[in-house]
Amino acid sequence: MKLHFIRHAQPATKGVLLGRTNAHLQYPVEFSRYAKSLIGSRFDTIYVSPLERTQQTMDALNVSGDVVFDSTIVECDFGHWDGITYEWLWKHQPQIGQFWSDPWSVTPPAGETMVSFATRCHGFLKRLLNTCKADENVLVISHAGVLKFVYFYVLGIEKPSGTQLASIEFNYLTGFSLDVYIDEQGVRWPKVVF
Repeated sequence: MKLHFIRHAQPATKGVLLGRTNAHLQYPVEFSRYAKSLIGSRFDTIYVSPLERTQQTMDALNVSGDVVFDSTIVECDFGHWDGITYEWLWKHQPQIGQFWSDPWSVTPPAGETMVSFATRCHGFLKRLLNTCKADENVLVISHAGVLKFVYFYVLGIEKPSGTQLASIEFNYLTGFSLDVYIDEQGVRWPKVVF
């Protein structure tokens, strides 16, 4: 089983905290080496966050397969901070610094807790690992936060610190693959491949 995870292409809206806020892509799309390896590919299933930027990314990649729009892989809900410029947030919402430092203790106003977000991301990966067949080739088009939590979970880190989360960056149209080995007992062993 092969699972490919890719972050959406760059939105036209820049300098804004984009969680659940919809944003169009910046055109022309600049493809990374990882994205270029996926262009025009056929997948058994393509899981796509229902936000506009991920759907447009799927179109830009020109991939084919059974498409599933899955709300469990939408970006974190940043509540009242969502869709606001970083400049304004740093000036008027000083707790944003605390959130980035310790996201497990600080929640954006009217936003999603990090426990809820991590649980969603982990649940999605577990579902894929438990339901995909050994010969399946799957693409997941999602967001940086989702990719980070999937990546850390595979490494055995279910609750990464703010420092750990900040220490890895998935640029637009980058990601990773998981090669999943299924042993004789049916246990699935994912391995990160760059």
